[in-house]
Amino acid sequence: MLAEPRMLPAPLRMSRMSVRGRSRGSVSRPSAVLGVLAVAAVAVLGLLRFGLAPEAARGGGYDEHLCPADPDGARGLTVLLLDLTKPLDGLPRGLPGQLFRDLTDGLERDAEVRTFLLGGLPSAPRTFVHRLCKPFDDDDLAVATAKDAGGAAGDCDNLPAQLPPALRGSATAFCNRRDAAAARLGVLMERAAGDRSVHGAYLMEALDETRREFAARPGPHRLHMVSDMLQHADWYSHLELPVRAWTYATFKRRRDAGQRLLSRWEGDGNVSVDIHYVPRIGLTTDFEAASAHRRFWREFFNDGDVTFHGLPPLPPYEAASWGRPIDDPRDPAATGRKAN
Repeated sequence: MLAEPRMLPAPLRMSRMSVRGRSRGSVSRPSAVLGVLAVAAVAVLGLLRFGLAPEAARGGGYDEHLCPADPDGARGLTVLLLDLTKPLDGLPRGLPGQLFRDLTDGLERDAEVRTFLLGGLPSAPRTFVHRLCKPFDDDDLAVATAKDAGGAAGDCDNLPAQLPPALRGSATAFCNRRDAAAARLGVLMERAAGDRSVHGAYLMEALDETRREFAARPGPHRLHMVSDMLQHADWYSHLELPVRAWTYATFKRRRDAGQRLLSRWEGDGNVSVDIHYVPRIGLTTDFEAASAHRRFWREFFNDGDVTFHGLPPLPPYEAASWGRPIDDPRDPAATGRKAN
């Protein structure tokens, strides 16, 4: 059961710094990304209606998302986390939708996909978009007839005509919901377009929620992220720390100093992580920064099953400064550079 929406505190006051290339020194008026997230939320609510699945699809203990009504019947969970807090102009609008289709096509029976947007506040680091389960096995769509040669399995683009009515109802409901969800992600991608300031990017907080979600049910689980993987919070920011401080040791010191809800990622071989990685020109495109950045996230995920999928490099963006010195005398690894 998904948690009820939480009341959100007012964000901290910050000034804005430039994150264009390695120079992040120019300061201008803050422009909140929360407005973009609000527009995205309206789009989500406006597009939430799929229409109910046929009774044949929803019968037998399935809910309106085609998921088992009995939680004990749930299989593995796939989480798709989209970082739309930052400009992604230059990526195809259909990228998240195609990724969603690919993920759902590979599901086993009763497995689930949940989609989230990265949130704009540490108290709400994820925004729920939708969930969908697959109420059949792909092999169920195979029919051994002369017309459908060799019993080849069908899919949403080619449902065999000989399917039993109940199975056809389940498959049709699933395919309709899959296509509507993919289209919705395209709308969200389009609404999030445009250059803007980034106030906060709480990747680690979102991943902590995801880790606990995985731990609450049997696996195997999968995590797919579309992001530049740049954490930007008052306690740890890839944008404000020098590259040499992009280490798990630095993160751990800062986490232990006040972010105690964040735990070490424990996949236990039960979680695979796929990062659809967006390099930022002048920030994570040079060899030293790119190597340190990827190494950091591999350590964060406890050297588990992590795969990086490279996406085209995109321009940098304006980011709000947290209004405090970057040099921290308690953290020697973080000294040596200040924003002008």
